[in-house]
Amino acid sequence: EAPVASIFIACHLLVMLGRGLDDVGSCGAYHVILQMGLSGFVVVLVLSFFAFAPQLRWLMRSPLILQFQMMFMHRHQAIRPPPYVYVSDGGLIECLGVLLLLRRRMPLIICSDACEDMNVTLRALLDTIHLARAEKLCSFFDVRDPRRDVQLSMAEVRHSRCPYLRLGIRYEPTEAGGEAMEGELLYIRMRLAPDDAAPERGLLEKSELMGEPIPPPGSTFDSGAGTGRGGNGRGSFRDTRPLRREMNGLWCSGPCARRCPGRRFPDFGTGNQFLQPRHFANLCALGAEMTLPAVKYIAQKIRPNGTP
Repeated sequence: EAPVASIFIACHLLVMLGRGLDDVGSCGAYHVILQMGLSGFVVVLVLSFFAFAPQLRWLMRSPLILQFQMMFMHRHQAIRPPPYVYVSDGGLIECLGVLLLLRRRMPLIICSDACEDMNVTLRALLDTIHLARAEKLCSFFDVRDPRRDVQLSMAEVRHSRCPYLRLGIRYEPTEAGGEAMEGELLYIRMRLAPDDAAPERGLLEKSELMGEPIPPPGSTFDSGAGTGRGGNGRGSFRDTRPLRREMNGLWCSGPCARRCPGRRFPDFGTGNQFLQPRHFANLCALGAEMTLPAVKYIAQKIRPNGTP
């Protein structure tokens, strides 16, 4: 980074020197030196757009040039990779990571979505569908009724007791006259089912991690026996623990936790840096509770006869 940094430092010193000459009244020298400093900045920044040339590859070592190119939404392309490769969040293009699997034409995709989406609009999935349509990769349909608009099925997720959404995928033929290929997407959106009355659980234990997840009592997800299916409270069991839906994202706990401000479980803000081990344990348990039915469905689809 030293060669690039030295150029910027030299240009900055020229600008400061020009300012000093202006204070003493040397206008001619002030204009010349100031123009030299500013011209140096401009020349280096303009040359950075041609850094694909081997002679200018060293310019890509500068973080300042990187930020400048990002401001102009310039994407560096060259035969050889730059000296430094910066890996950023995938949310700049697509949050779920499903688009890459669609490009590979995978027959079965399982996706877990925990993006910032309190109102369960499924905006991340909608963005993926739009991107796949723009690339003419595939189209999505409701597996229960292919004639139905897929967005109507997605709108029902917010009030659904099913822990996952099944969408069919129709891949476009890769060549003229080829046959279309079908696949399936199992989409799991982090949320609570309506009227959830599961209590707040304790920390995770090794025995739980080594065994099959057990849905908690009071959960209203439609995931089989023992889940409190269809329950609307604590009528079928007695538990004095607070409900997980009342858990706040801060350090508050106990009887006064309900008065603490902030979002409630599981819709903690992505900027919340105060999650405690109990938050982590409850989020993990909810993920296992919602994923288990989808995993069982996949296992049944792969091994329909129940073979191990």
